[in-house]
Amino acid sequence: MKPEPILILLAEDNPAHAAAIQRAVEASGSEFEIKVVGTLREFRHSIADQLPAIAVMDLNLPDGRAAEVLTQPPEAGPFPILMMTSYGNEQVAVTAIKAGALDYVVKSPEAFADMPHTIARVLHEWNLLQERKRAEAALEFKNIILSTQQETSIDGILVVDENGEIISFNRRFIDLWGVPFDAVESKSDEQVLQSVMDKLANPEEFIGELEHLYEDRDETSRDEIALKDGRTFDRYSAPMLGPDGKYYGRVWYFRDITEKKKLEAQLLRTQRLESVGRLASGIAHDLNNILAPMLMAPPLLRKAVQDPELRSLLDLIETNAQRGSDIIKQLLTFGRGVEGERVPVQLRALVLDMAGIIRETFPKNITVRRETPPETWPVKGDATQLHQILMNLCVNARDAMPKGGTLTLKLENHELDEPFARMTPGARPGRYVCLSVTDTGQGIAPEHLDKIYDPFFTTKELGEGTGLGLATVLGIVQSHDGFIQVHSQPRCGTQFKVYLPASETAEGQPANQTDQLLPQGHGELVLMVDDEESVRQVTRQLLECNGYRMIEAVNGTAGIAQYVAHQKEVQVIVTDLIMPVMDGSAFIRVLRRMNPQVRVVVMSGQQVKSGLLADFGLPDEARLAKPFSGAMLLQALQRVLHPAAPPKS
Repeated sequence: MKPEPILILLAEDNPAHAAAIQRAVEASGSEFEIKVVGTLREFRHSIADQLPAIAVMDLNLPDGRAAEVLTQPPEAGPFPILMMTSYGNEQVAVTAIKAGALDYVVKSPEAFADMPHTIARVLHEWNLLQERKRAEAALEFKNIILSTQQETSIDGILVVDENGEIISFNRRFIDLWGVPFDAVESKSDEQVLQSVMDKLANPEEFIGELEHLYEDRDETSRDEIALKDGRTFDRYSAPMLGPDGKYYGRVWYFRDITEKKKLEAQLLRTQRLESVGRLASGIAHDLNNILAPMLMAPPLLRKAVQDPELRSLLDLIETNAQRGSDIIKQLLTFGRGVEGERVPVQLRALVLDMAGIIRETFPKNITVRRETPPETWPVKGDATQLHQILMNLCVNARDAMPKGGTLTLKLENHELDEPFARMTPGARPGRYVCLSVTDTGQGIAPEHLDKIYDPFFTTKELGEGTGLGLATVLGIVQSHDGFIQVHSQPRCGTQFKVYLPASETAEGQPANQTDQLLPQGHGELVLMVDDEESVRQVTRQLLECNGYRMIEAVNGTAGIAQYVAHQKEVQVIVTDLIMPVMDGSAFIRVLRRMNPQVRVVVMSGQQVKSGLLADFGLPDEARLAKPFSGAMLLQALQRVLHPAAPPKS
């Protein structure tokens, strides 16, 4: 395909000169095409129609000077201009070149004949000039990108030359290290280095690292550095090497990873807590099986023991077994988020119990006072979780009084109206019981008050607190539809007020239940399925002493065999869930296929969820959590054997 000819626009008003140039161009070959105009006006019209590859212009035209094209360049785009001048006008032509003309020639027959070569040379120079401009524009664009990246980077960047002298640093570096303004202006190596050294927790290590990197210039380096103000920086350094491996200097990157380190620490604590939850869930079954006989045996033994001292020992065994059970429930509640049973509870009994624990276990320089009026309303909640609220607040109060002080536990009844509820986050109008825990300790700093409920936030030394105490308290209080208020001043003590909705029930459960009239059986046959011999043994004695008969099995498979053999007599089945060979879930499913109406009480050392009972087609009353007292077992049997009649519609 024939290439497009190179268009030459010749602006010359002398016909003889124009003809001489045209003959020389046409004689040089077919790559050039020449167009001749005689005025500046025609020149402008021509370039508006078609942009030439090059313009050859007489310096003086009838309607103006060619230099006007240089001062008012055409909108169509740039193109090279070769000026022609007569003898004596060379100085004017030089001025035109300074204004933008690429070259000039003095008119002569020789210059006209050599015009094709001159044009070719000017076009070559023009192309070189354009390539250089494009390269410069590309380099400028790259510099803008690099400068923008450096200035908008989240890393502080410091660049030094092969002698260790500062070349540049970005705004983030200034902010991270607090470099003085005069050091920024002068790029003073001494001031910048001093700013860094003043903030490092271990400046000697930094100096040693610098010396090592200057000795081994090809090495990259990455580590974490600690600052005196508690921040942690990730530091990365790499050499600047040319294509030939020549060392030009070093670039340093600094990133603030303080929050990242805190999140990592929180994640590790959370994982440890999850491990505690899994461990608690795993051992809860075995521990509750151990505690179950200890809770069921004392009521049986009391009937045969009259000695007051021995009966006191039985009370001690029963109380400690119940406390062990509460501890396991608390671990499950905290570690796995298991909800406890909500029943009416007398906070007065919990406060009395806590006051005793404080006197026995807290330092003797802490005095405990309590204000627990008998007319305090009961609240509906989980006694174990409410005890945890009290324990966490009291332990925090103890830690706030290292030199001793007074710890006051107080209960008050309150009826909150609508205006108070609107002004208090989390509050609703109604009756509340206010539990306040007040210490005379060092108080909470104002800047920390908004953070005290944040998980893992603590002002205690490492190893002295997890930062979960108040977060747990808040979670329990909110799950009970209550709210918390805190009042504290440095060196003036702290008061936490926990508001819990009062129960509609007139009476709440006391701390220790006294012996009560237990529901009796009337010869009903109970099938007891449990792999723990001690549980079966104590249960047999309990049931037989209270009017029941009992047969037993060690797992679900043996339980099926026993049920088949005594199907007409068995009226209720009490089964554990976790057993070898066939577990309780499979056992119940087989039973329901054999007899959909079979009555079952499910017991387990782990939490039994209501949804699981629904899957078996069992009522919620058929749930019994180990360890349980004899009274709880007898009451569960009574509920399953003689369910309350549904209310009439």
